[in-house]
Amino acid sequence: MEQVAYIAYFACAAVYLILALILVSGKGGNKIGLPLVTLAIMTSLWAVFGAFTIGNKALLFYFISQITEVLRNIACIWFLLNLLSMLMEKAELKGTVGLKKISIFIPLLALFFDLLIIFVGNNWGDVLKKITFSMHLALAILIVVLAEQVFRNTRADQRWGIKYLFLGIGGLFIFEFYLYAYALLFQGINAELLYARPLIFIVVAPLIAVSAARNPSWTLDIFVSRKVVFHSASLFVSGGYLVLMSLAGYYIKKFGGSWGGVAQTVFIFVAATLLLLIFFSGKARSVLKVFVNKHFFNYKYDYREEWIRFSNTLSDSRDKSSVPNKIIKAIAGLIDSPAGVLFVKDQEGGYSLLDSWNYSSPSCDYISGSSSLFDFFEQKKWIIDLDEYSKDREKYKGLQLPDVLKILEEPRIIIPLLNEDRIVAIVILRQPRSPRSFNWEDFDLFKIAGVQAASHLTQSLFEEELSISRQFEACSRLSTFVIHDLKNVTGQLSLIIKNAEKHRHNQQFIDDVFLTVENSVEKMNHLLMQLKIGDKSGHAERVNIVAIIEKQINDRRISDYIPKLENSTGSAYVYADSRELGSVLGHIIQNAYDATKDGDRDIKVAIEKSSELALLTITDNGCGMDDDFIRRRLFSPFDTTKGDSGMGVGAYQAKEYINRIGGQINVESKVGTGSVFTITLPLAQEDSEA
Repeated sequence: MEQVAYIAYFACAAVYLILALILVSGKGGNKIGLPLVTLAIMTSLWAVFGAFTIGNKALLFYFISQITEVLRNIACIWFLLNLLSMLMEKAELKGTVGLKKISIFIPLLALFFDLLIIFVGNNWGDVLKKITFSMHLALAILIVVLAEQVFRNTRADQRWGIKYLFLGIGGLFIFEFYLYAYALLFQGINAELLYARPLIFIVVAPLIAVSAARNPSWTLDIFVSRKVVFHSASLFVSGGYLVLMSLAGYYIKKFGGSWGGVAQTVFIFVAATLLLLIFFSGKARSVLKVFVNKHFFNYKYDYREEWIRFSNTLSDSRDKSSVPNKIIKAIAGLIDSPAGVLFVKDQEGGYSLLDSWNYSSPSCDYISGSSSLFDFFEQKKWIIDLDEYSKDREKYKGLQLPDVLKILEEPRIIIPLLNEDRIVAIVILRQPRSPRSFNWEDFDLFKIAGVQAASHLTQSLFEEELSISRQFEACSRLSTFVIHDLKNVTGQLSLIIKNAEKHRHNQQFIDDVFLTVENSVEKMNHLLMQLKIGDKSGHAERVNIVAIIEKQINDRRISDYIPKLENSTGSAYVYADSRELGSVLGHIIQNAYDATKDGDRDIKVAIEKSSELALLTITDNGCGMDDDFIRRRLFSPFDTTKGDSGMGVGAYQAKEYINRIGGQINVESKVGTGSVFTITLPLAQEDSEA
């Protein structure tokens, strides 16, 4: 037994040392928190020296043990008196002066007689022991009375914060009263009661900690983690269960005869398996969590933990489910609901089923926007508790629930997701795993979570709409460029018709017509292919820009004017798509043609080559442009000076493509004089080195 007592005393010392460290780890202190810390430290020291006195006859350890015990009791009295003075009015405090004097006098008197026994010895030992036991007995009564006064003077609505302290300290010193009453009656301390003392103190420690957590004004900002309490409670329940099962197994073996050992083994195995089943049961954990939140904490939720868990669920990249599915899971996790559905508002004002979690998709997947449910949400902004609705219809006056609730299994709560006070969706959750009632705290948490979820859902829906819009934009953009290229093809065919009457008997013209028609068919087939694959950028390859510009000039032989090619270098290779680059250069030449007058056209195309660049200039003597037009309008899409015959995308397309392949396009122009378009492109590597 002494070995067990050693362990118990040192365990008690460790527990109260940890409690003291938690108390002093806060950000501040006050006249109430200080004696509580002192009480924890003195209890830890008392337990240490109490262990040394077991089986040890040295008077020094007994002397120190008695001093620490009295100091522990003085700290307890100090703590209770400070609490009492905070609770009572000044007029009432005058009547407690005598109580304070007694509170100081009795522990000092008890300490005096404890020490007197050591020094006087056996001559007066029996008498002094009776007096000493009587002093300790009076001390225990005094502390119980002080604890009762603290509880009595606490307002009824605030006793939730003090009741565990009252039960802990009151129960502890009732035990002390019993210990010393037994000693006074039988002329000595009972060893079993003495060895049980540290265990009693260990049991009381969590009660003091919980009261401290509920009263931050006198606990130096103590915080007891819900997670720690939950897991501690789980271990405590599991440990108690295993102890009971072990005792049951012992008696099964003892009275089971020849089959006792076998029956004991099977029983313990079944009991352990049952414990594991309970431990892994979501419902059992939910019940325990509700119990801990209800009985050990001021608020039902640890908002920091709940918000971190909620945010992590919404943003978990490992979860490949949809955003609406994550929203259902995140909100359901607040109340341990196992399933839910989400309805989102559509463009017609109704609400369509967007996603479900652990619910089979209901046959009714649409709720009319004219439903009284949404009128109720608009007016009240309430969370609808369906259990409360079934019991108190008057509170939800005018509310008619939609048919989908008749189809869903055990629906419990309806939560609107509000974004800027507008309902964007609703979440319907199934009954929680463990029975529970909801109050204002639950509803406030649901509202905050609903606002966050609505913002997350709105962003997700906007991103989806933006993605679709971008696809339509890309399609529209491609169509615009294709139409523009078709217009160029149409322009070439129009030139044939325009000059056919004049040159129809010219064999060279006929040959050029066939080449132009063949080229037009080739271009149209290419455009159809681009529409099919949805890509207008083409494939970059090493091409000769001189050959491309010569082809563009030759394609204009059917017209009444052919541009002049000057300073041709023979070859200049760049990386580009030959068709795309040819279309861009053809557009610039066509613009030069359109800007000049019939009979007075002078369009020149020149190509030069430096060590790293190919330089192409297209010069005309047309109407020209001013600087403001070049800066603001020339390369802007859908801005044209050609009226209905133009689309305003040619120059924009040219600049975009030239920039895309690493080149630049510059324009110099003067109104009434003409324009010079200068295009620089990086030479292909082999051509550059040559």
